[in-house]
Amino acid sequence: MGRASRFSGCPLLATGAFFAFQTLTGAAHADGGLYAGVKGARADGRAGAFVAKADDIAAVGINPAGLAKIGTTLIQLGNRFSYNQHTFLRNPTLDWSHQGQPPYTEFSKVSNGAPWQVLDPLLGVATNFGLKDWGFAAAVYSPAGVAREVYPDDGGQRYMMLRRNAQMINYSLSAAWKFKELFGLGVSLQWIAVPTLDYSLIIEGNPVRQAATNPVASSTDIRTSVKGTDLFTLNAIVGGWLRAAPFLEFGASAQVIPSAIQTKSNISVAAVNGTDPVTLTRGDKPADDVSLTLPLPITARLGVRYIQQKDGKELFDIELDGVYETWSRVDTFRLNANHLIGTYRKQEVPFDVVDIQKQWQNTIGVHLGGDLRIVDLFTARGGVYYETAASKPEYSNIDFAGGQHLGFALGGSLHISKLELAFAYEYRVQPTVRVSDASSKVYQQTPGNPCTPPYTDAVNCSSQYPGRPAPPVNGGEYFAYSHVMALDGIYRF
Repeated sequence: MGRASRFSGCPLLATGAFFAFQTLTGAAHADGGLYAGVKGARADGRAGAFVAKADDIAAVGINPAGLAKIGTTLIQLGNRFSYNQHTFLRNPTLDWSHQGQPPYTEFSKVSNGAPWQVLDPLLGVATNFGLKDWGFAAAVYSPAGVAREVYPDDGGQRYMMLRRNAQMINYSLSAAWKFKELFGLGVSLQWIAVPTLDYSLIIEGNPVRQAATNPVASSTDIRTSVKGTDLFTLNAIVGGWLRAAPFLEFGASAQVIPSAIQTKSNISVAAVNGTDPVTLTRGDKPADDVSLTLPLPITARLGVRYIQQKDGKELFDIELDGVYETWSRVDTFRLNANHLIGTYRKQEVPFDVVDIQKQWQNTIGVHLGGDLRIVDLFTARGGVYYETAASKPEYSNIDFAGGQHLGFALGGSLHISKLELAFAYEYRVQPTVRVSDASSKVYQQTPGNPCTPPYTDAVNCSSQYPGRPAPPVNGGEYFAYSHVMALDGIYRF
């Protein structure tokens, strides 16, 4: 947990966990909650293999250079509908809060109680303003990902997370230029807004020595919630493409600003059992404001596309993309409580700067997909992909599905005069991740516990968990999957 972990209980972990979730999404690209993926039904239907093709509004977030290929004015309006399930079965554990021989406690499997996500929109306009070799676009969209998760208050995951609600919006302005049909360059400037970020979990509020003996539930449990916003984070994507031959095209893009989301948040705390109040003060005055810093990764995409033409039109294409994301930038989430003091049962716990260990690792994704023109009125598409794990197994958490992922997609487009109706279905799965209690690195949060590193003090630390600050709580089995439907209307003038 690091040197500051003894004070990381309340909202710190809470908000941090969210990031794992999604932004991190537009902002976070890994998955589960971390999965941003791509937006747009045509890109979705190709399983994200769109870096070299990139010829609609989805280009603003994948490869803005593709906007120079559009050659006209188009309006694109779409939405994704998804069912996102994440389950966790905690390992049985000895409950040391009992006198005498501690009993083994078994847990029921918990599942996301809010799996449906029906609003995940995309709206954009692209035009060349009559300039033959140029393309411009403005777009507003929510990054693809899992915005809301709800788990039972008494479930085995209670010390990791109870609820999360995170809404994100990406505002993009893009421009692209091409040299004939040989190559193109483009850039997108993005304004990422987080209007809502709510997060809650249970911490163990026992302020006495050797308090870390209640791995299941405690009379001193405290429900901690964080609510915050960050209405402006700047990002940028640059890209290019090269037509090496009539049948061969390359594309590349990168998210280049090493930016971070910095929320302005408020904390609320309340005892789960009993009526003992929990107060937060700063300088002898009530206070509840904190800030959270969540670094965003640098993302690089590379694609190669084979094209088969007939009568001057594309008959089919096949594209292979690689995606590299530097999630190792996110080794911790940093919460700045600016000298808050929490008081519970007449015991004070100071909060200042807290680093929450995540120890994420860089990820690699491989995407293969393409289009096939069946007739002039209909185009079919499909694809498959694989992504390596963003989280090391010992740091697995219910806050996002951080293991390796597999997926496939199917889709198509119906062409009616100037209107294209594009649709896609995607299935994404994280195979079961198993974590033993011996290897787990996510611990119950005990901010009042005086046990400090190396956690072997016989006076202040629990003899049941030598070398650990508190009971491990993330040991168990994790499984996640998503069903996604996307529908876009694209009108070309």
